[in-house]
Amino acid sequence: MNQFSLKTKIKQHVSLTYGDGFVARKDGHSVVDDACASSPTEEPPITVGVEEACRLLSIGRTSFYRIMDAGEVAFFHRGRRRLIVRQSLIEYVRRQTSEKG
Repeated sequence: MNQFSLKTKIKQHVSLTYGDGFVARKDGHSVVDDACASSPTEEPPITVGVEEACRLLSIGRTSFYRIMDAGEVAFFHRGRRRLIVRQSLIEYVRRQTSEKG
C-alpha cells in the first residue's frame, strides 16, 4: 500500500471515528499526520498496549484479558499498564490457526 492510499484510509477512519475536524494536538497536527509520519521501513514496536493488541486481533478487551490471564500471550506490567510482546501475539495467532486447520 502506498503512502497516499494509507493516508486516505487513515483519514476515512479518523473522519468516521472523530468527525472531519478532529485535531489531536495543539500544534495543529492531526492524527493522520502523526500516523503517516513514520517510515514504512521503520521497525514495529516490540510491545503494544492492550488497546492495540485488541485492534490487531480484532477482539474485545474482555476476550483479550481472558487470553492474557490464561497465559496465552506474554506480557508484563509497567506501572498500571500491561505491555504485550508483539511476537507472542503472532505466535498466538499461529497456534489458533494450526489448531483449527
